[in-house]
Amino acid sequence: MTNSTSSMDAEPQFQTYSSGGDKLLGRDPEALILVHRPGYAFAHEAPVWFADTQDVWFASNAGGKNGKSNLTTNNAIFRINLPHALPLAKNGTATFENSVETIYSPLVEGKAQFEDIQMTNGATSYGDAVLLCNTGRDDLPGSLVLVNRSDIGQKPKVLLNNAYGRDFVSPNDVVVHPKGAIFFTDADYGVLQNFKPPVAQAKATWRFVPTTGELRMIDATITTPNGIALSPDARTLYVTETGLARSGAGTDDYSIPAVIYAFDLDTTGSIVSNKRTFTNVPTGIADGIKTDSKGNVYTCTGGGLEVYAPRTGQPLYRFFLPTGCTQVVMVQDGRLLLLAEETIWYLRVASHVQPAPIASYPRSGRLQGY
Repeated sequence: MTNSTSSMDAEPQFQTYSSGGDKLLGRDPEALILVHRPGYAFAHEAPVWFADTQDVWFASNAGGKNGKSNLTTNNAIFRINLPHALPLAKNGTATFENSVETIYSPLVEGKAQFEDIQMTNGATSYGDAVLLCNTGRDDLPGSLVLVNRSDIGQKPKVLLNNAYGRDFVSPNDVVVHPKGAIFFTDADYGVLQNFKPPVAQAKATWRFVPTTGELRMIDATITTPNGIALSPDARTLYVTETGLARSGAGTDDYSIPAVIYAFDLDTTGSIVSNKRTFTNVPTGIADGIKTDSKGNVYTCTGGGLEVYAPRTGQPLYRFFLPTGCTQVVMVQDGRLLLLAEETIWYLRVASHVQPAPIASYPRSGRLQGY
């Protein structure tokens, strides 16, 4: 799904709404294009930062415009090494070819392909591995799988690919709780974009415990659950509502609010309660979502990156992008990457801004060997 805005002639810029936003941005925030490839939506979703290698993994658009994927062709997974790519971007020599490494792609000869990894749209770290949330394609089911980062040719471990014997609709995004549970959203974009058939399943947000196999639908009231994130204390679960954007269906449905919902979690992550509207977004929809170590909420919208205060949902600052963006990933020491389809943006804000500690999850309840 792609955010859009009518202000295509406007320049990218930072805008603060409060002193809290000023503190997050710092005195001299920086924004530059890290890599751009016209005509290929290579930078869509599923970004994961790995501090040990200084890499960000991410996926191309699955089934959408310029994604080069459809009913018969899988999307691609890439990684970009920040210490390598950033100097190229700063000296003006960055290209897709010299900045981006292909991990899995049907378009590149010799790159491993697995039936269990189809139309990846969400991802997060799981110990030393990558946890992929796959929409599925044609008769290949949506799934949650683990990939060994040190051996990407190794067959991935499938954690889940059905709910009580029925396929999921279109698994979209995923987050891991520190106690081991996996929360993920199941939307319908594979069906809308004509690379998956309809199935006898509701769109919903799910909780799955891989060590026991316990699977539970925790909410089916959000029209189209999409992005998902945890607060740094793991007591709040955020889910974006993207039912307004009927990508592939023709007409957007403005009767559905462009909001982020919040849920309370108990200390174990097993009890989910108190669904409420956290905030609404001003342009398009809130798509991908992340939190920082202080609980501030970052989301990509039709207007670019929006940042909200955790207790009030009030806006702190915006990085306006005329194209909008689809997902954000927090890097250490005030660095962020924005995925904007044909472009990856690099932002540098105040150095005290750090990601939520999801890279260490799960701290308990972890599958053996990961």
